[in-house]
Amino acid sequence: MSEELHAAAHEPKRLILFPGGHHRSLQHDLEVQNLSLRFIADAARARA
Repeated sequence: MSEELHAAAHEPKRLILFPGGHHRSLQHDLEVQNLSLRFIADAARARA
């Protein structure tokens, strides 16, 4: 499903796949949280 959503999404977009991962396994991962925050901040700046 994630790959289908990524294919349908507009730029900017980024898909990072974590084998065996799911939403709950990654929500406490600080590195993943930082990647997400950086992506959102960059996307917001690009739209400004």
